[in-house]
Amino acid sequence: ILSTHLLHEVEQLCTHATILNRGKVARSGTLAHILELPVAPGEKTVALKVEITNFNEALLKQLQEGPGLLQYHVRLRPDGSAELHLVLPAGAARELGRFLMERGHDLLSMQSEAMGIERAFTQAATEEKGDRA
Repeated sequence: ILSTHLLHEVEQLCTHATILNRGKVARSGTLAHILELPVAPGEKTVALKVEITNFNEALLKQLQEGPGLLQYHVRLRPDGSAELHLVLPAGAARELGRFLMERGHDLLSMQSEAMGIERAFTQAATEEKGDRA
């Protein structure tokens, strides 16, 4: 048994884990199982790194209301473009490029990212409150 807040150690050393949130089990099982963000029964999620032009805050609201954005992190660039790290339902991710272009954002690049234990921990910790990470 390993008890740690250093989540990269968990990924390197463990095959199974339990994530606690406020003293209660938030997720438990194999790392593969924990890294799957729950959306709906049987539905998968995907983590994407997306680079776009003309970023604005309204886009995040549109992504939440439209494709069902689950998590995000934005890195703005001085030229007005942005690097977005998004977690979406897999079905919505397939339509993301069209969704962005219809709203005036040129898609510079889009690639999948690995779903790490830190992202799963953040999701598990915010699910109870209904927050977005």
